[in-house]
Amino acid sequence: QKLAEKAAQIVELADEKEQLQVKLEELERKLCDIDTNHQTELRHEAQRLAELESTTKELQEKLLAAETASREAEQAEIAARETQEQETRLRQLAEDAADAVEVRAEKAERDLAQAQLQLNRLEEALKARGVTLDYLLKQQTPVSIASRMSSARSTKPSSTGKNAVSTATKEPVRSKKMGKSRVSVIDLKSLSRTKAGRSNNDDEE
Repeated sequence: QKLAEKAAQIVELADEKEQLQVKLEELERKLCDIDTNHQTELRHEAQRLAELESTTKELQEKLLAAETASREAEQAEIAARETQEQETRLRQLAEDAADAVEVRAEKAERDLAQAQLQLNRLEEALKARGVTLDYLLKQQTPVSIASRMSSARSTKPSSTGKNAVSTATKEPVRSKKMGKSRVSVIDLKSLSRTKAGRSNNDDEE
């Protein structure tokens, strides 16, 4: 009976051993599955971390490029503003210069018109006396004027008699009349050249 009981206990213990072995194997499989899943999760996490680091690096590079582009844009804007201000100043200087040239041109036209008017009046006065401007320009040279003045001085003190007195008396009268019609040779020549130049410009137009 004791042997039978021990045999029964041995059978029970063998059954329990088998059950425990089965449970151990199941636990080992579960542990292996858990470890496999954990390793897989770790690999996935490492991959996600690497992707995150790569994305972060790309974002940093993009941010740096954006900052560089922003600085370059600011510098370009400053340069463009300075260029625009310089162009504005140059344009203003050009406009001021053009206005000054226009004012000078208008003044020159007025002076030319006034000189032309004076020349016309002079020609009319000379024509009234039967003298042309060309003849006066040819005759009234600095040499002839100087020679006449010197001859007048030398003739006045050495003249005697009635003829000398009459000559000395008539010479100032003639000089006085001619003095009204005489002008500076330089002024006459410049006026004549101005008239001729304006005439040529009118012909060319």
